[in-house]
Amino acid sequence: MKKQASLLQRATALDLPQQVGDVVDLAWAPDGQRLAAVTHLGYLCVWNTHNGALTVRTRLARADLLTVAWARQGNVLAAGSIDGRLYRIEDLKAATPVVHCYPFADSITKISWSPSPIGRCLVVAGSLLTVLNERGDDPLRVGYAAPIRDAAWSSDGRTCAVLCEDGLIDLWDVSLRKVRCSFTTISQPRCLSWHRDGRQFAVGTMTGQIQVRDLQGQEIQSTAKLSPFPLDALRWGKTCLVAMSNQGIVLWNGVSSCPLEIAVQTLRGPVPLICDPQGEYIALPASGAVTIAPLAQFSA
Repeated sequence: MKKQASLLQRATALDLPQQVGDVVDLAWAPDGQRLAAVTHLGYLCVWNTHNGALTVRTRLARADLLTVAWARQGNVLAAGSIDGRLYRIEDLKAATPVVHCYPFADSITKISWSPSPIGRCLVVAGSLLTVLNERGDDPLRVGYAAPIRDAAWSSDGRTCAVLCEDGLIDLWDVSLRKVRCSFTTISQPRCLSWHRDGRQFAVGTMTGQIQVRDLQGQEIQSTAKLSPFPLDALRWGKTCLVAMSNQGIVLWNGVSSCPLEIAVQTLRGPVPLICDPQGEYIALPASGAVTIAPLAQFSA
């Protein structure tokens, strides 16, 4: 039988300003001291996570914003919109941040900066994967036959995993600009996440199962049934894997066949879920706020 815990115990709430809309995506700054959110009404909000102060509230677009990410140095944010616009936000300490806008042909559903000093940034727009460097020259562009559902960097920033809606998973060696491994052997994959050691990654499926594979993607290291519902997001924390479905959150320690089920408020469809840079906290939207909770309280 699965154990249960309340997400609201020892949780911190960051108040969401009125009339900014529902939170669509979240991003933790690399220093762990700021949290960014984008909404379906086109707003960007940034909080100081230590004192809860709202430091940035600005409207970037009149369309839904779908994704947000911090640069590795924590001095730049990027956001993507449903109408295919990439926003680069600078001077976050200024009264009015500086915003640059770049067009894409499809909705931008994922932005992620690599954690390595190289400073690469991946952008997912429909079925197109674009990997930019800090100079902005000679980007890697790869078009797929099906829309890209998820993409994530390994911890060293060398390998990018790409998951398409048709079930194809590619592991890209971005430095060499070639695919390290491709496979379609996982049934109905929906999301993925790299382990913090960068040597393995997990894939979540429509049936609520996960499959953990090695860096090369060839060897299956473990499998587990985490939920009877489709998994919408995976995040690997310091001590456990965090899985999200539309029925709540499940934690898995990588060994137990009995994951820890966390009771949360009823979720209205998929909501964003992230871990802080140290993997010790999770953050997700709540009613009129963003909730931050320590993962340690949920250890079995």
